[in-house]
Amino acid sequence: MTTGTLARMVQALDGVRLIVEEEFCVNPRARYAFCGRCVKACQSDALKVSADAIELDEAVCTACGACVPACPAGALHLSGFDPERFIESLEGAGEVHLHCAAGGDREEGAAIPCHLMLDRRLAAAALAEGTHRFVLHGMEKCAMCQRADARDHVARLGRSMAKWFDGQGLEITFAATGKARRAPRGRAGATGADRRGFLRLMGLQAGAGVAELVTTGTGDADDEPLDTGCAYLDGKALSKRPVPYRAVLARRIERLPWAENRPLPWHTRTIDEACSACMVCPKTCPTGALEDHSDRGARRISFDPAFCTNCSLCQQICPQDAIRPRLAQSVAKATAPRAVLMHRATRQCEVCRSGFVPSDPASRLCPVCANEREMDEEWLEILYD
Repeated sequence: MTTGTLARMVQALDGVRLIVEEEFCVNPRARYAFCGRCVKACQSDALKVSADAIELDEAVCTACGACVPACPAGALHLSGFDPERFIESLEGAGEVHLHCAAGGDREEGAAIPCHLMLDRRLAAAALAEGTHRFVLHGMEKCAMCQRADARDHVARLGRSMAKWFDGQGLEITFAATGKARRAPRGRAGATGADRRGFLRLMGLQAGAGVAELVTTGTGDADDEPLDTGCAYLDGKALSKRPVPYRAVLARRIERLPWAENRPLPWHTRTIDEACSACMVCPKTCPTGALEDHSDRGARRISFDPAFCTNCSLCQQICPQDAIRPRLAQSVAKATAPRAVLMHRATRQCEVCRSGFVPSDPASRLCPVCANEREMDEEWLEILYD
């Protein structure tokens, strides 16, 4: 990559800003603040979370992006940066010199807003595409950087690579202070490849903030709006979409040299018989891993492990404590096709005509109508006693 191309790439990423999409945050969906991963990752104390919102102090935020990979629901992202297009910009080079926006040495390689955004899923995806070594530039300035200090993060990243791939993972080293060593010429060093990588990253600026949303609901007459307790979510289906950092790895999971006899960093789900088929978990799942397939005759919940980030929202909100996470023990488990985890036959209530799951074969009323009838009978007994 030529110096001019890299300089333009870094300049484009230097002006990124943090975008907050509260509708995907798991806390408002659960109605209480149980997740604080973004707050823990933020080094500038710019974020606060509650059961109602994500509060961002833009005057304090340095747009380092550390909170972006930390968020399990994809509620945060940096304008102008997309994990998939970042991987594409590497062009499968065996060794990549990676520059942060705050670094001064910009000879050759690729660019990222901050090395804190290079999480283990992104590094593993690069490995699947043929990159075996990242040479990080600008690390010597981390201690004094106005954005953030990525040194501890990079150390943990190296340990994760060793654990996941048992010594066959991506190597991460620091560039020497001063003039960086040049990366070997190859596909990523060709002028045409440089331009393609640059144009891919430039395309992020035009596409920043545009999200493809998949809404829940079957469109049946007995579908009811979900009362979430949040003004911006009440009365409408909740948005769903894959988390970019999870998706970039999910597309390449089968091409990676995972360590043998160890579970993968991937979770599946089971739903036991205690499930009451209230359908709250698929309606609130932010990634689409759990989906509602209800109709007038049955209620079904399906699960796709490719979308699951183990945000634990489904476990937190399940009133019956019927959902259990499981570590995937093989690639086959992690890449299994969408399957039905729960199926319950429904019956139409004789009073309100809504569908319900009968507690016993003789039930003809939904729980609400049955409760009202029981209360009416109690009042009549009091009146005529």
